[in-house]
Amino acid sequence: MPRSRTRGCVSMGRHVASSGAGSASGWFGGRWFGRGRTRALLCVGVLAALGAVGTSASWTDTASLTTGPLTGGAMDLQLQTATAGVGAVGLGTNHTEAEIAAPNLTPSESKAFAFTVRNVGNADFTYGATVTQTGTWTFTAGAITVQLFSGGAPSTDTTYPVQEACAGGTPITTAVAVTSTNTVVIPTTRALVKNTNDSLCLVVAMATSADNTNQGKQGTLKLDFTANQVTS
Repeated sequence: MPRSRTRGCVSMGRHVASSGAGSASGWFGGRWFGRGRTRALLCVGVLAALGAVGTSASWTDTASLTTGPLTGGAMDLQLQTATAGVGAVGLGTNHTEAEIAAPNLTPSESKAFAFTVRNVGNADFTYGATVTQTGTWTFTAGAITVQLFSGGAPSTDTTYPVQEACAGGTPITTAVAVTSTNTVVIPTTRALVKNTNDSLCLVVAMATSADNTNQGKQGTLKLDFTANQVTS
């Protein structure tokens, strides 16, 4: 009898007529008798087993990237007068400028001084400024005033009463009295791009109203500049 096939698989037994007990699929007389469904299941099992054996290896690779040095930039507001060197170099550094001085002032007299605000850091910034009295201050309240100008050149006056001004400058604020608390002298912050300068002019005066008790008095001014990075 020829071999039978189920969906392309060789059957694993012969068709044999049987009756009575043991006629169902199974071993009988030492031979395997299976129905068509049994042979199909056996065939599927064989194919599945053969498919599981057919695996293949895959190659892999990894890579890493190391960058160059990362460094933080710096923001540095520096100050420079017309004839003196650069001051306030470095973060939070104070600077004393002896060139800005007004000895022997009398009521209504004024002295003018040019200086430059420098942005030598790695970021654009805006800045403002306040003024206050410092050191040994013996003038009466309101006796000394200051005024800042954008640009302008100090005029020279050697006659009495000395009244120097910032010729050609644009007033940033009106003259303000120097007190023991910080008084704003740049009410609107000024923008300064990195690696650029801003030319200012300062007028220091003794008010016309300064009374007689201010004779022989003394004091020192402190101008505080604050810069803030521009982030957008």
